[in-house]
Amino acid sequence: MCSSDLTPALHQGLGVGLAAVGVMLLYLPPGSARIGDIWRNFRAEPGALPMMGVALTWSMTAPLDKIAVAQAGVALHGVILLLLVCSGIAAWLIFSREGTFRLPPGSRAVIVWAGLAAGLSFALQLVAYSMTLVAFVEALKRIAEIGVTVAIGVFLFREAHGPAKIAGLALIVCGVPLMLVPASG
Repeated sequence: MCSSDLTPALHQGLGVGLAAVGVMLLYLPPGSARIGDIWRNFRAEPGALPMMGVALTWSMTAPLDKIAVAQAGVALHGVILLLLVCSGIAAWLIFSREGTFRLPPGSRAVIVWAGLAAGLSFALQLVAYSMTLVAFVEALKRIAEIGVTVAIGVFLFREAHGPAKIAGLALIVCGVPLMLVPASG
């Protein structure tokens, strides 16, 4: 991704900058342009700390998955990984206040569809990791994810996205591929 001296090319630095500004715009309070306001808005967001944890830990999983797929194969790695994920979630249910294994009324269909979609996407992701660069898989996944989740949020959940958020999402979508274009050298 970077040149041999690990110095990003100009377009890669531009991609990082676009994506970073895009993320900041997502948390820009209406009528403000101060960095401190963006940080306060982010911290006030419900789930801000878990989101930071997700971003940090999830960023480690793609390279580890690629290594594990190369060593164990897609099927074995996928089964072992999902068994560990299920064990962790079961422990969470047992030791948290949510400690129930009963499905709420009317939730079965959506849980089954979500599980099928997650399982299929996970399997396809592992196969893609075995065939190409992790960065390409992750970039395409993120770009598609932004578009689909915004559309679902607007049409299904009636979420409002003002101009700053739409601009932020557009900058992220433009910045991610620029980061991945190899530096010529």
